[in-house]
Amino acid sequence: MVFKSSMHFKSDCTAMFLIVNMLFYLLLKCEAVRFSQFSEGLTVVEHDAVNLECKVKEKHADDLVVWKGTENMSGKRYTLDEHEDGTDYTFTLTIKSVDRTDKGEYVCQITTREGVLMERTLILTVLEIPRDTYPVCEELPTATEGQPITLSCNSEMVEPAPVLKWYKKDKFNGSLYELNTLEQKHEDDIIKLELTLTPTAENNKDVYVCKLTTETNLEWSRECKRVMHVRYKPIVNISGSPTVEVGRETVFICEAQTSSATYSWNYSLPTSRVRLEADNQILRYHDPRPEDNGNEITCIAANDVGSSSKKLVLYVLEFPIKPPIGPSHAPETVYNQNSKTRSLSFVTAVAGGCTTILLVLLIMFAGCIHYHTNRDFRNTSLVAQPDVYFEPRDRVLHMPHGSCMRSIGVQVPRDIESESVYHEIESRKSGSSCSAKNYSTGATSV
Repeated sequence: MVFKSSMHFKSDCTAMFLIVNMLFYLLLKCEAVRFSQFSEGLTVVEHDAVNLECKVKEKHADDLVVWKGTENMSGKRYTLDEHEDGTDYTFTLTIKSVDRTDKGEYVCQITTREGVLMERTLILTVLEIPRDTYPVCEELPTATEGQPITLSCNSEMVEPAPVLKWYKKDKFNGSLYELNTLEQKHEDDIIKLELTLTPTAENNKDVYVCKLTTETNLEWSRECKRVMHVRYKPIVNISGSPTVEVGRETVFICEAQTSSATYSWNYSLPTSRVRLEADNQILRYHDPRPEDNGNEITCIAANDVGSSSKKLVLYVLEFPIKPPIGPSHAPETVYNQNSKTRSLSFVTAVAGGCTTILLVLLIMFAGCIHYHTNRDFRNTSLVAQPDVYFEPRDRVLHMPHGSCMRSIGVQVPRDIESESVYHEIESRKSGSSCSAKNYSTGATSV
């Protein structure tokens, strides 16, 4: 019995020893293969590139490292790359152009040869930018003066939320200035910004710009614009001076800044001395009289939006008729005639003086031009063609009997030449007959 108990004890110890060794071996293997420098989160701007790195230490040949789920990734945007440096191993997933659909969790998984799994999770955050079709400015109907109208602009909802703002363009310098608008509204996946205005005639053809920006990229922006067309009541003006002369016909024209309008006039003048023309747009006032002074004339223009008017007050200038000649009026008449004579003489004298001064200035200007022209001509030096001119001809002529001559030609008209010829001086040394030295002068004619 003792022997059997001893045998059972030995087998139990052996089994326990083997189990402990196996556990210790597996523990060593788990410690040997491990993650290093693993980032748990990355943030990237949409359309930029990003590298997701899974770094492992003490990797053995039988260990497997993968990015979980990458088997479903296809296309030119994704690439997988492995890099080994001894027992250090890096498995990189590259996304060349990040899309909003790429955000989420990415799991790097290690599978040892013993079947042990280890995982690390990386969360990719994508800062989104609205697509190219945004912002969208809704169509703007024709506005009516005095009636509210709403301008609406929208964008898709992304993360982070985009910012919409309404601006008005200055008609003179084209600059934009921001308008006070309500807060942005969120409707499903759309963000909307509205601007309500009560237009006037001055707002006709105003340009309104909706600008879209995002915190993702402070230098990025897009915009859309709408032009407001306003229907407004006529803006009336009367052309023609309210100051008129007695007995002289005057014409008044009623003008309205609108595409279509009907015209009418209000006045207290006798109808026999007033005539309307061109669909009541022109009023002819015949035979103004002193008693018409202070009368009001009003033009009224109307269209389908409303009506407006313009008023002027007549001021009639009363010119006196020549008084009858008599004792009481004779001195005044003579004085008036003398005054008119003196005024006419003065005007004539001033006109004659101005004419004289103008003629003197013209004569001085012409003389100045003539003087400078002659002086420039006199200072111009004339070079005449000489009867005889020289043409260099430096040459060595080989003469009979082995002698040489050097000649310099002189060119004259009709191709006549006279040459000074340098004759060779006999040298005592041989071999110097045609050298550039030892020439005497003679003359010959060709």
